[in-house]
Amino acid sequence: MNSELPEYVLNRNMIAAVRKDNAGYIAGMVRSYPWLLDSLFYSERKDDTLGLFEHKWKPPVICLFTLFAYAINYASKRVISKLISLKADIYKSCFVADLMDDAGPEPSYRVKEMPPVSIISPFDEGFRLAAKVGYDLSRQFSVVTTIYHDKEARNFPVVYRGFWEFCLGVSKKMQHPKEMVEITNTILSNGYDTNVLLRQLDLFKLFSRYFHLIPGRGLQDADDVKDVIAFMNTMIRHGCCLTEKPVANGFNKVITELLRTKCHTDETREEMANLISCTAALSPDLTFSQKHDLSSIEAPPNSLEQLSLAAGCVRVIRPRIGGKRFYERVQRLNCKQGVKHCIIFGQKDPDEPKPELTPYRPTESVGDVTETTTSKTTTANQSPSQTNPSTN
Repeated sequence: MNSELPEYVLNRNMIAAVRKDNAGYIAGMVRSYPWLLDSLFYSERKDDTLGLFEHKWKPPVICLFTLFAYAINYASKRVISKLISLKADIYKSCFVADLMDDAGPEPSYRVKEMPPVSIISPFDEGFRLAAKVGYDLSRQFSVVTTIYHDKEARNFPVVYRGFWEFCLGVSKKMQHPKEMVEITNTILSNGYDTNVLLRQLDLFKLFSRYFHLIPGRGLQDADDVKDVIAFMNTMIRHGCCLTEKPVANGFNKVITELLRTKCHTDETREEMANLISCTAALSPDLTFSQKHDLSSIEAPPNSLEQLSLAAGCVRVIRPRIGGKRFYERVQRLNCKQGVKHCIIFGQKDPDEPKPELTPYRPTESVGDVTETTTSKTTTANQSPSQTNPSTN
């Protein structure tokens, strides 16, 4: 291939050891040859797909991956743990190259430089393992495509603010509302900080572009309404902080458009009422209800009153937990499940049994005790002659 590739190692045994999750072999080789830890290893793929990239690759596809990249690609848990303990560079770029066009006298080649996590799908087990060992999914990274043709090289760099934006950038399928909700939930569950994502997003523009929201007229389809509410609930469930003004303003704008929407069904109206109830409880803005016409919305029975002590406590607790693995961290708290439900959803747990209150009923024994006490008090205040007439 007439292209400029970085230095790499040819060692099929190392790659096979990673695939078989043989951490002992990898550790032994790295101890003997420390430079192997972050080296790029050559392999070829016969598949025409890679990760979430939608374009087809032309086999044989040349892959120059680090040991960590191979490990997450094969979901080799023990090797991943060993590489982390050996201080491997888990962010070092990988390279993928293939032949684009060989019809002319000078064939065209494509080389992509990208971080390891971009070679897999967020639904792969390797992605979960990478996130579990601390791979920062919200860090900015770039994917650089270099096209080699007729001794010329042209670079096409694309910078992504995080893995979520990368997914939407390389896969049109992930731009569909339902798929976007699913992949967002998956990425947040694996450690992408919810509040970092919300700072990167403009919810109003996002829903206008992908969920067919028309400013001033709301949403145009009941399915889109369900998807918007599901996306907002995903943000709440994963620890969004409504004490940040830009985030709160985004929520308020979307709720305004949901209230303007004409295509509600009974189901979406109920879901909207739940969303508004949660947002109100989690918002420190005490004028929230005044900003929206809620006359047609019936508050769910498990709502938390915005001015209640419980809602105030939840608003203080959520930012302290943070938006990274929020749901998982709340579940580890040493408190009742009903309290956890309030923290996560901003609502009371509808399945939690209500405590039975026993009404106070005075018994006869209370009267007897009072009477006896009074009698003793009177006796104590009498003179000896009054209490013992026989002495006279």
